Amino acid sequence: VVYVIRDPSLDPEPGSSPTPAPSGTPQTPLSPWTTLASGDQVRTLVSDGTFVWAGTAAGGIVRWSPTSGSFSQYLAPQDGLRSNEVHGIAVGVAGTVWAATARGVSRFTGLAWSAQQSDVSGAPDGPVRAITADSSGQVWVGTEAGGLHMMQSGRWETIPPESLGLQGNWI
Repeated sequence: VVYVIRDPSLDPEPGSSPTPAPSGTPQTPLSPWTTLASGDQVRTLVSDGTFVWAGTAAGGIVRWSPTSGSFSQYLAPQDGLRSNEVHGIAVGVAGTVWAATARGVSRFTGLAWSAQQSDVSGAPDGPVRAITADSSGQVWVGTEAGGLHMMQSGRWETIPPESLGLQGNWI
């Protein structure tokens, strides 16, 4: 479940109409916490400066706008995620959001999620356990038994574990 804490200083001015809560959202007048979406366990939280992204154990990804209070939930397969089991989220230098899922890597470019396909871009298949984007624009992923991978110039490359002093392919 994704919860947010309400900042009373952001409450609407008297006389204005507040943003309605999503249907089914439990509201407690005395509580500053609000449920945004039921997405099982939250595994990762990342802010890109505009949105807060929450990756869940079985409910895909929830994107929340602290400014407006609105949110969107993205699910596999209908929204382009490889899996609803999200292990990590990273934001690249150009604002692209990347997701490490139980079935591979997905990318959000601002409009929609797209699955990174191994047969097209060489993206790692199977469980991706960790993801990060560095300041030079490269995206790095650690996989379950598939080693370390890096995206460079639109193609994924496998980094041999021995070259990094790693004992095996579980990253």
